[in-house]
Amino acid sequence: MLLVLKNGFVDDVSADPSLAGEIKRNRRQMYEDAGEIDPVLEICLIPDGSALSLIPGNPAPTITPEILTATKDLARRRVTVEADRLTDIVTGHVPQAERDSWPTKAAAARAHIASNATADQTAMLNAEAVIRVETITDLANLIIARADEYQVIAAQVAGHRAVAYEAVETATTISEIEAALTAAETAAMALLASIQST
Repeated sequence: MLLVLKNGFVDDVSADPSLAGEIKRNRRQMYEDAGEIDPVLEICLIPDGSALSLIPGNPAPTITPEILTATKDLARRRVTVEADRLTDIVTGHVPQAERDSWPTKAAAARAHIASNATADQTAMLNAEAVIRVETITDLANLIIARADEYQVIAAQVAGHRAVAYEAVETATTISEIEAALTAAETAAMALLASIQST
């Protein structure tokens, strides 16, 4: 059985399970357009071939070890998605390819400030500095400041994610999993507020 929350009701779309991906994409877009979070946490196949959507406030199905395991998997995925979303908010939706270059840029910036940058590092910094119309040293100092700030935030997000994972892992009921997700969301919003206030 595949359950999907639609307009406040739970629909059984088990007649065509291939619709799950399309439903998820459409729902995600609808909620993103409205600036809201989709109340359906995830849709997931469980070992008996059926599927489970974890919907806060809905009556829980009869809990078997398989359903509890599947629900924990859903919850961990939700925690990961929320941690990634928080990181995206903090970084301003910087493309992943650019984010991947940050450690290299930070190393080059630190080497420049320490006066031991390689020719390649200097060339990389110079290429960006010319476009930004600033000195390499000014750019290097900016990169270092942002890298240091981001490392602190990344560590905080990782810490929150680890705490949430642990709470999900030790849960023995659906209610405890939901409580772990609620606590994780509250902590994430508090962290975001703290970051935005600095």
